[in-house]
Amino acid sequence: MSGVRARLFQFGILAALAAAAFLMYLAFDTGRDEEPVVRRDGIVRVFPQPNTVVLRQEPIGVELAFGYTAVIYIDRTRIPEDQVDVQAGINRFSFTPGQGKEISRLDEGRHCARIEYSSTSTEGTSAVRTYSWCFNAA
Repeated sequence: MSGVRARLFQFGILAALAAAAFLMYLAFDTGRDEEPVVRRDGIVRVFPQPNTVVLRQEPIGVELAFGYTAVIYIDRTRIPEDQVDVQAGINRFSFTPGQGKEISRLDEGRHCARIEYSSTSTEGTSAVRTYSWCFNAA
């Protein structure tokens, strides 16, 4: 009878260790920084992510679903089209502050970006929609 108890005790310890290992895995796995999902039709993602800290020379922009175009505003300043980098393959619109640009650099602190985006479809009129978010520059 004591042999059975010893085996049950060993099994209980193994089960407890397995449960502890699984709980540690869950704790570390759910602690990853996952990109927040923007829940707006047409928007795939914005960058930098809302409420994050970024370097002052980081690109600021949006990836849109195909068939959309965007205008970028940073701290209420409209970025001219010729300063917006467009990557057509992923429909990405971005602006990187720099010398000779509308915004040469971001000061340290909180900044807000806004995009005005609309469908490029020729069917009917396409309403312009907006999306805003803020981030911190370091």
